[in-house]
Amino acid sequence: MTHSGCANVRHGVRERSTRESGSVESIRTEDGLITLKGSRLSTVVGDVRTSEVLPDEAAILAAYRKYFGFHSDKLPVEPASAITTGVRPG
Repeated sequence: MTHSGCANVRHGVRERSTRESGSVESIRTEDGLITLKGSRLSTVVGDVRTSEVLPDEAAILAAYRKYFGFHSDKLPVEPASAITTGVRPG
């Protein structure tokens, strides 16, 4: 999946939250939003929304690196209780 228009991801605003269904990372881009919730990667570029389920842990870790700058060998561990915050394109 190509995310054209999302080249300035690391310059966006990143928020992390957790929900019962898994870790959520969202980052605003110059022209939209990228969200990784569990294994689902969603993008908004202008009025175009896309979503895909990443096939495995390696693909999820690659998305963390590419879009959020997180480098890890394992997926984040979810806390027993968490507060959810939201990010909306502004």
